[in-house]
Amino acid sequence: MRKQQPDFDSRNWGYTKLSDLVRATELFLIETRPSGGLQVQNKKKNGD
Repeated sequence: MRKQQPDFDSRNWGYTKLSDLVRATELFLIETRPSGGLQVQNKKKNGD
């Protein structure tokens, strides 16, 4: 994301973290990984 939109900041949208912004859109399936990272998938791609 930083390479494609280096000036993007989730705080401009009212969210401290990008993950909070992504969750709020309800457009993505989000799975927390054991390593602490997130796996994000587009819901539309999965037929939802």
